[in-house]
Amino acid sequence: MSRTVRRRKINWGATARRQVVPVCPAVEIEPPTFLGTWSWRYQARGESIEEWGARTGRQRAELAAQAANWLRTKQPVRVLPDPRLEGPELAGRVGSILRPCSSVFADHVYVLFPPVGRQRVDRIRMIALDHIEPVD
Repeated sequence: MSRTVRRRKINWGATARRQVVPVCPAVEIEPPTFLGTWSWRYQARGESIEEWGARTGRQRAELAAQAANWLRTKQPVRVLPDPRLEGPELAGRVGSILRPCSSVFADHVYVLFPPVGRQRVDRIRMIALDHIEPVD
């Protein structure tokens, strides 16, 4: 004798109640003031695009000329403390230059950092030339 079991219909709407989260109104956020000095990479107030392009081109060329004396692969470098950098854990770390970046980022290099603390593998970071200094 087979017995037929009547299954109850599942009411999905009653089993899970969703809470409605209110949407925050758009808030105007001021740029942080703790980021240090103004960077030459950004456009100054009142400066036209052409002036900004010419100024950054000159300053990138000047930076590359200053670094030409020591910029080579396997050169040991130290990361300068800068609050605008990726994180405070890089400040003061010593690494070696792995290779320069492409022509788009001509003023950046890839730096190879050996493991520190609980790290198990080498870290590679792309860092601007004005954020590193050679170690002798």
